[in-house]
Amino acid sequence: MKILFTIVFFLAFQMVFSEGSKQLAPNGEICRLRASRANDNYGNFATLEAPEYARLQFSILNITERVYFGFKAPTTAITYNIKDSLGIVKATGTLPTTNLSNGYINTWAEANLGPNTIAIGGYPPLTFNPPFPGKFYIEFLFTGANTREFDLFDITVATATNVAINGRVWSKKWNLTTGSFGNLYKCKMYPYSNDRIVTEIDFNGIAPYTYTVSCNPKGCDPLQPFLLSRRSRTGSAVYAEYPIFLNNPDVGMFPTGVIGSVDSIHTQNECDGNLDFLVYVNKSGTVDIMLDINPLPGFQPEDISLNDSVYSGIANIINWNGLNGLGVPVPNGTTISIIVSYVNGLTNLPMYDVENDVAFGVDYKGLKISLIRPSGPKPLVYWDDAQVGGTVNLTGCNLAIGCHSWGNSVGNNNTINTWWYSVSMSMAPVNLQFRRSNYYEVSASICEGDSSLINGIWQTTSGMYYDSLINFMGCDSVHATNLTVKPSPNINIGNDAHICQGNSVVYDAGTNVNIQSYLWNTSAITQTITASTSGTYSCLVTYNNLCQKSDSAVLIVSPLPPSQLIKHN
Repeated sequence: MKILFTIVFFLAFQMVFSEGSKQLAPNGEICRLRASRANDNYGNFATLEAPEYARLQFSILNITERVYFGFKAPTTAITYNIKDSLGIVKATGTLPTTNLSNGYINTWAEANLGPNTIAIGGYPPLTFNPPFPGKFYIEFLFTGANTREFDLFDITVATATNVAINGRVWSKKWNLTTGSFGNLYKCKMYPYSNDRIVTEIDFNGIAPYTYTVSCNPKGCDPLQPFLLSRRSRTGSAVYAEYPIFLNNPDVGMFPTGVIGSVDSIHTQNECDGNLDFLVYVNKSGTVDIMLDINPLPGFQPEDISLNDSVYSGIANIINWNGLNGLGVPVPNGTTISIIVSYVNGLTNLPMYDVENDVAFGVDYKGLKISLIRPSGPKPLVYWDDAQVGGTVNLTGCNLAIGCHSWGNSVGNNNTINTWWYSVSMSMAPVNLQFRRSNYYEVSASICEGDSSLINGIWQTTSGMYYDSLINFMGCDSVHATNLTVKPSPNINIGNDAHICQGNSVVYDAGTNVNIQSYLWNTSAITQTITASTSGTYSCLVTYNNLCQKSDSAVLIVSPLPPSQLIKHN
């Protein structure tokens, strides 16, 4: 019994040392590396064309360490290079395509055990002796198709005495495939945040087919504010920043960060509608400022969440433009509750093309996220899939069965983002009475020749006229009047006239494209009238802009002298 126990214990002890398919397919599922040189939506990975964030990398602590590696490669020839961080080739060769050759992994059981130099029954490895400590990466070169899939792989870093060291293999963006919609991805991965926080992602049986995995502090677009960048979106919108490991990163090379906190915060509200927060922290990281504008419990559409990077030793200025979550200016004098949190280990997980098709019987419960180091409570999980037809959770989820599930219509050809943070150190809420200058603008119009009383002065010309007061919050209250002077009719019906009885005068109010109507004091509505009796004649002309002007003329009609007899002498 003792001998049997020793053998079983020895074998179990061996099985924990390998990095590759053992983690990607922990129960022997299908999960393949997808080396790609195609500039498709999945991007390049582990090839000559791959950018830094899409390299298959491993880290070396000291020169005595060695690297064992192997692949189950396609039958076509594939060349590999091992390069240092500067891209200089340190080793090269061709991957074998047949069993029993060094570097060929025949079965998942061999990949699970690791190199036979460490574990009996493992695969015969290829060996790389690093010339110096640092980062190295392996890239693949091949002809023909733009992608190559490796059924199995392993990269094991070991000491000079063949003790395997886990937590050395990583990439910032993994390109993977399960080979079909019916295969599940049950891997666990370990992102290492910029502030050295390690969390565990348990994919919990997702069914994505071909897909990418990456992590970063911003979401889907580093150029957008976090409120927008964290949203899932259509198409490929993945950027990679954090290294993602297959095991808990080796603490000797990737030490544990400390928990940061906010030392103090000050506000500057200069009446211009903007509010500046001056934040002081004891460690560089990320701060979240929650402006509780709507007093109802929880996060309401009117509330604002500001998220930004902060650095120790300086006053970090974070600005709010005075608009609520609906884009409406917050009224002057509004009382706002402010909650400031120092966010540790903020991690976004944007994944592209993760279908999770329920048609294949997949009842996906969501991701399981755990904090590995430093120790702390289980992180809450958040998501916003509204733009791709999915659900939204901005209050956080920590269900034991998993959080954030979606179906094929949401995940197919879209980028699904999930985010969490490890520990949030919050200051007690601070109430602020928001100040802003009031600005009122009105429009007024007069007709040419009229005047308008503005700020106690009669104005007769077009322009913007201002009047400044002090409002109840001690800020300027500016009243602006935009005065427009509209053109009035230019009318001249004619001069006063003196005629003899029996004659007449034609009065003409003129023509203009802007004239809307004529109105004579005789009730005529024509452009001209004919007058033959004494009196005052006037016409009121109205423009299309409703400005009016009148003109008048006096007509005197003298009677003819009476007829007289002609005397003849």
